[in-house]
Amino acid sequence: MSLTGQSRGATALTAILDMRGKFDRINDKDFDGVVIVLAKKQMIAAGQTLDDMKALREVIGDDLFDGTLKNLSAYHVKLLAKRLDKGVDPMDISTGRGAADHVRKLMSGDVSPAPQPEKPEPTPSDDKPKNAYFGRRAFRTGN
Repeated sequence: MSLTGQSRGATALTAILDMRGKFDRINDKDFDGVVIVLAKKQMIAAGQTLDDMKALREVIGDDLFDGTLKNLSAYHVKLLAKRLDKGVDPMDISTGRGAADHVRKLMSGDVSPAPQPEKPEPTPSDDKPKNAYFGRRAFRTGN
């Protein structure tokens, strides 16, 4: 199978998997590494839902999923927890470990996503001055 022309990485990866006997130097740990990199990319991508994460865990397995979750930075695991549960209390996910625990609880079904809090409607206010511009002239002239 030739990989010339318009082929992409997925095609190359599929070809390597199809001809695994010819690539005997690539061991299982190498494939685990590739899976972890791809799973991390999926986890930190915007727009992830709880169903997406459950599907990812089902495909790659619990061990690789948990390992990938542990290797995420605190920032990324907090973002993931906030994406999966938009109504979560910020104190519950204030640390990376707390956010990872919250993601695990969501994945296992121990905790259901909290309802998203409603934002109050802004009320128009007439407290603003009529001329809100405070530009350079005021500094020069003392007005």
